[in-house]
Order: sequence, then structure tokens, then C-alpha cells
Amino acid sequence: MISRDSIMASSEEREGLRRVAEVLSGGGVSLVSRSGDGVELPESVLEVVGRAARELSEGRGVAVLPVGAELTTRQAAEVLGVSRPHVIKIMEDEREIPFTKRGTHRRARLEDVLAYKEKRDAGRLAALDEMAREAQELGLYD
Repeated sequence: MISRDSIMASSEEREGLRRVAEVLSGGGVSLVSRSGDGVELPESVLEVVGRAARELSEGRGVAVLPVGAELTTRQAAEVLGVSRPHVIKIMEDEREIPFTKRGTHRRARLEDVLAYKEKRDAGRLAALDEMAREAQELGLYD
């Protein structure tokens, strides 16, 4: 959980959320209030709500944060799927994620944490591709 404001869907809501995600993916969706006022939703809003609906329909929690949001080391660890001490090592020793300090507390921008995650994941995929290529060359695959 990134924040206490994360949202979870009940199991009863999940099928409806799958339908919501389907409808949103088609674009051209309008929102109509009870008083009858309507507005067509911009593509950016459709994308956010559609992604949220898909995640919720799979039983995962969702939190909406602005890209410039600052995360604690605990929150960064949750995003990266690693321990808090490892995040501190990445920040201080390896200097891979920029951070600021407020007193003794470290803060990292969400966009920096996500950029690190993307770089890390790309490196992992490249290493796996290389291992698979080498295994094929050695005849370990049929």
C-alpha cells in the first residue's frame, strides 16, 4: 500500500469493474450527473479510470498519486518490492535514486522511483535474454 488512501474493491464489485474497464477502453465516454448535466471524459481520464478499474477487478489495491509526489523510504520499498534498508542503500550508497532529507527522513520523488524501477526491470530482462541465448548456444534448449 502506497498510502492509507488506497482503494480496494470487494469481490462482489470485481465483475462490474471488468465491465467498466471494457466500456472505458472504447473511448467516447460521457459522464452524466443526476441532474442531467453531462460532459465527455478526456482520454487522460479514461486511461486513469480504466487502469484503476482493471487493477481493482483483479483484486489489487489502487492509489492515485501525482507524479511529483514524494515517497517515504517505506513507500518506495513497496513500489519497488524490496526492503526499506535496500532502498536506503540504493539512495545513499549507490546514488541510484535521488532523494532529499527532511531532518533524518529521506524522501524520493515518485517519478525517480519509477524511473529506477523501469531501468532495473529492463536490466533484468536483458540479463534473462542473454542467459536464454547462451543456453540455446550450449544446446540446453530443445
